[in-house]
Amino acid sequence: MSAWKKLASTTAVSATPSGLDVNDVFSSYVWTGNGTSKTITNDIDLTGEGGLVWIKCRDIAYDHNLYDTDRGATKILQTHSADAETTATGGLTAFTSSGFSLGNYNRVNHSGNDYIAYTFRQAPKFFDIVTYTGNGTPRTISHDLGAVPAMMLVKCLTQTTDWAVYHRKMKSGTNPETAYMRINSTDSETNNSGIWNNTAPTSSVFTVGGNNAVNLNGAEYVAYLFAHNDGDGTFGDSGAEDIIKCDAYAGTGAIMDVDIGFEPQFLMVKASSASGEWWVVDNLRGFTYGNDPFFYANQSAIEVSRNYFEPRPKGFRVDTSGTVNSASTNYIYMAIGRSMKAPTTGTDAFNIDTSGGTNSTDLPAFVSNWPVDMAIQRDVTISDHNDTSLRLLGDGSFKTNSTDGIISSTNVQWDFNDGWYHSQTINSDIYSWMWRRATGFFDTVRWDGNSTAGRAIDHNLGTVPEMMWVKLYSQNGGSWIVYHKDLGNTNYVRLEDNVATVAESTMWNNTSPTSSQFTLGTHSNVNFTGFGYVGLLFGSVSGVSSVGSFTVSGADVNVNCGFSSGPRYVLFRRYNSSGDWFFADTDRGLVTGDDNWLRLNAQSAESIVNYVDPISSGFTVKTANVPDGDYIYYAIA
Repeated sequence: MSAWKKLASTTAVSATPSGLDVNDVFSSYVWTGNGTSKTITNDIDLTGEGGLVWIKCRDIAYDHNLYDTDRGATKILQTHSADAETTATGGLTAFTSSGFSLGNYNRVNHSGNDYIAYTFRQAPKFFDIVTYTGNGTPRTISHDLGAVPAMMLVKCLTQTTDWAVYHRKMKSGTNPETAYMRINSTDSETNNSGIWNNTAPTSSVFTVGGNNAVNLNGAEYVAYLFAHNDGDGTFGDSGAEDIIKCDAYAGTGAIMDVDIGFEPQFLMVKASSASGEWWVVDNLRGFTYGNDPFFYANQSAIEVSRNYFEPRPKGFRVDTSGTVNSASTNYIYMAIGRSMKAPTTGTDAFNIDTSGGTNSTDLPAFVSNWPVDMAIQRDVTISDHNDTSLRLLGDGSFKTNSTDGIISSTNVQWDFNDGWYHSQTINSDIYSWMWRRATGFFDTVRWDGNSTAGRAIDHNLGTVPEMMWVKLYSQNGGSWIVYHKDLGNTNYVRLEDNVATVAESTMWNNTSPTSSQFTLGTHSNVNFTGFGYVGLLFGSVSGVSSVGSFTVSGADVNVNCGFSSGPRYVLFRRYNSSGDWFFADTDRGLVTGDDNWLRLNAQSAESIVNYVDPISSGFTVKTANVPDGDYIYYAIA
């Protein structure tokens, strides 16, 4: 019986809950071991709902350790091993309503070593756990996945036997129930009627044959069942989003895009028609355009760096490597989507911090309280660049006040649960402004130019972008091109200078963005063949953020952003004439009277001027210091 069904009578879990965010049912979480005890808070309810925790050490070849609520804390299975279940009293010591607790077992919490845990919470149409006792004859096993299992991992707990893996796209999707694979092996799919009894699973049962791997008489088993959402998901703000795909692609030997309908945060890939590793990558450790840290589910080896996959707004891109893209080879995968939950407060998706808090190598230099997707950092007291970094591009940065391309930096690190950047420098004058991708609020996307007019770029903002910053990052010389809804689709301004609005049809191709795409022309700053570009998309969310414009004409102007407690961040510039990109925030001082202002388009230290006064709904523009003219702005509560 599955754990969530056993708990349903006491927790009133709905049979078909809708509106769960992917963050409610899946988590990637990293930590550095302390050798004693540690509490992991990932906001996944394991005591109330049940689930699986998969832990792997990143920098020492320790075992994969799988714990689940059906078998209980301290009980370990290993994906890379055929060994029976073992017990480690100092491993995962307890499941909690917001994560789990660890002891001093070196496989999960050795002092100074780095770890990651994937947590799968049980939920209909996502994941289920079933335990059963074998009887040696073909039989059906009931489950509560609420959908036909698309991938199943079955392991005998009491005997040394290989794992048995079912995937709906083994044998290219033709009678996959006649074969199986082993997650503890590089072998390809193997025909064996004794595993699934040549019977496909259904939405209520799966079938096992008489093979010892799945049904030895008197032996104990656990089965992990994963769903495949195909337009029938019940997740997200809409209650109708897909978050998990168990599917396949056919290798071609050429770069290819795999469309799955969402951008994945977790990806596991294995060649099914040929031998090969079980590759696992996630966006917390690094799932970018470039080399990423992978591990093998079938080996205890440490992370390896490879450039195999790149996340795309609607799926992922596969590199030409024969390891993951050999011609005429079938590759199965499991992909879990990233969250784009709409923020309800400004602090859900935007925060500010200084590097004055800690010099620990285990902690981020800048704390946000969630994984960061974009950050700008600089010393505010001296002439300094506005260094801008994106999780999507990995360990690099470029400057909002420059046309230079991206520059690699070992300090730019993203594998923190609650911040970004690695530095042991303590300096409270160095600030970072941090954004998280969220529906309607902020999104990032990368593309390769093709010099084609009318090029449509997919995005995941979920609403129509009201402001976009586009940057050529792969080489020097590319301006920051800014779209703003109040400038229209035939105009732009640049981020790195103070020049007034420029009319140009080859930037946006005279086409306004939509809630799923924006359009490019042929200008080299946005779409030249062979160049790499990135787009930053901003929008207005009620009570959280506001993108708009105002006009100053001889009197103070009240700008209503729809806030209730005033702004924490204000950025504005004049566009009908020359104008700098001024920004201020409450951490440095955004009050009635003089404030500390910086410029995105300049290196200069902050200046003290009374440009705006905060009011509960937004801000008042002070005409004494702000010249008459037309302005665009961006504000965050």
